Amino acid sequence: HMACRRGYLDVAKFFVQEADVSLRVRDDYGRTPLHDACWTTEPNMELMDMMLKECPELLLISDKRGHAPFQYTRRENWASW
Repeated sequence: HMACRRGYLDVAKFFVQEADVSLRVRDDYGRTPLHDACWTTEPNMELMDMMLKECPELLLISDKRGHAPFQYTRRENWASW
């Protein structure tokens, strides 16, 4: 989760592609790594592309409060998405 929130593409790729860690893993609030990637000050589009190619259903997973990943994006970044 932290690698995705901080936009560390290489670390996230290692976990997913080399260590075979599932992108469907959730934190204690039900958030997936995609939620964390959206909840960043500066979007990393390469990271988002990698995650969505590996597990496109992440777009449909809501957290415990009922929020989908893109609901975590900052308003000032909406044009980038």
